[in-house]
Amino acid sequence: MKFMPRTMKLFGRKGVRFTRAFATTPLCCPFRASLMTGQFAHNSGVRRQKDGRRINQEHTMQRYLHEAGYTTALLGKYLNHWPKENPPPYFDRFSVGKLYKDRVFHVDGRMKEIKGYAPDYLASRASRLLRKFETDDERPWFMLLAPSNPHVPSTPAPRHKDVHIPRWRGSPAAKEKDLSDKPPMLYRGNIIPSKATPRRVLYGKMARNLLAADQLVNQVDRTMRSLGERSNTLAFFVSDSGYTLGEHGLLKKNKPYPVVSRVPLYMRWPRGPVEEGVRDRRLVANIDILPTVLEAAGLSPVDGHTIDGRSLQSTQARSRMLVEAFASSGAHFWASLIRDDEQYTEYYQLDGETRAFTEYYDVLRDPWRLTNTLGDDDPRNDPDPQTVRGLSTQLEADRDCAGSDCP
Repeated sequence: MKFMPRTMKLFGRKGVRFTRAFATTPLCCPFRASLMTGQFAHNSGVRRQKDGRRINQEHTMQRYLHEAGYTTALLGKYLNHWPKENPPPYFDRFSVGKLYKDRVFHVDGRMKEIKGYAPDYLASRASRLLRKFETDDERPWFMLLAPSNPHVPSTPAPRHKDVHIPRWRGSPAAKEKDLSDKPPMLYRGNIIPSKATPRRVLYGKMARNLLAADQLVNQVDRTMRSLGERSNTLAFFVSDSGYTLGEHGLLKKNKPYPVVSRVPLYMRWPRGPVEEGVRDRRLVANIDILPTVLEAAGLSPVDGHTIDGRSLQSTQARSRMLVEAFASSGAHFWASLIRDDEQYTEYYQLDGETRAFTEYYDVLRDPWRLTNTLGDDDPRNDPDPQTVRGLSTQLEADRDCAGSDCP
């Protein structure tokens, strides 16, 4: 977030920053489906990138708000493998597309080639739509603004390509040498290849790429302020995952480690019951956004839609968080239980059930997850066997949870 200073100011100073927010499945498509439905991936049905069409459209945020009379808009990325020619259901206005330069977007029912830098187009399009919505000021609106930044190839805006970025230093996790305690299945196709773009170069590209995203947020905020909409708008800022730049010897997403599974999450509502400049240390996640929106709008879920998340406006605190991942190759079947002081992760074989590897981290002593005490061949630091059995039993239950039984 340090490369998005305007965004941090607009949301961090004027709203709530959730310092322990998680992506329940840290991967593009499952994350977005969970955000829209308020459900873990094992309930939404969208477990993998290719599962976007499995989402129950009747159980989405956009459906609830559209049916309640809101004008709804989607700008940017939707769900992976959703046919580009198909309009996204329950969005009145949309510009669906991704990545950066000279892209083809599906704009309100027709394909349109977007010249130039796509995030800049999204910023302008968002501002134009907000002005359009203002002509019917009595009607509420909902906008899902989803640029691709800083997704690889992380192309920066031309104006930012030569901006100086401080040299990447890397966290202790990026300097970890002994990986013998880590699960071998994570390294199938994800270890840093010898010909990979140097990490410091990729870091610089991502940092420059985020500068345009910061300007996008700032432009939309300025437009809302000029229209008098800012103070009465409930706004969220969230990312769908982190990205490893060599932490634990890995690249990409879909890992249980905090560099990937923990995400920025901010909430702002100047005239609503949201305090300003607050840091909230509760365990929260993307599945909590839908119930927060429904509560704010005075809406209830339809019969048959069991929501796993809980409103961020409540004072209730979780004792644990579930983060899970699924894959067709077996390389990324895992589930992780996270508490204030510990993280326990199980990795599974191709059936998704047979346990193949376990990790346990003392979060307070080892925040960077450098020493898996169940895999370091040192029995002196192992957690009590009864503790491990209890964690495994709880994790098994959480993987099948629904509604109020979920973490």
